[in-house]
Amino acid sequence: MKLLAMPAKQPDYRRRRGHLDFLTPLAENLQSPVSAEDEERAFWQGLRVTAESHFDVVDLALEDVLAEINDDLKLAGFEAGFDDWVSGTGKPGARTRRLGSDDIFALP
Repeated sequence: MKLLAMPAKQPDYRRRRGHLDFLTPLAENLQSPVSAEDEERAFWQGLRVTAESHFDVVDLALEDVLAEINDDLKLAGFEAGFDDWVSGTGKPGARTRRLGSDDIFALP
């Protein structure tokens, strides 16, 4: 948390709250894993427990979520939906690149 700078632009819902009021360290919500498989399971379990303590969590199929996002992006003017948004075709697109779970768990 100490390394995170306060973002210059913030969405209204953040209400200029500091990091400690807005974010929670994942380490506080994870058990000590004993293997890479346990580490991944602990990460997702900790993430879910933390999310459930702050939000109403609903289980949805990934395909349904991606289809909804794709439809919303098409309505926002990205003709090919998600692919246009990521590539920046026609409008300013994503400022970050997509990471899969293999990429995330390979990070130091």
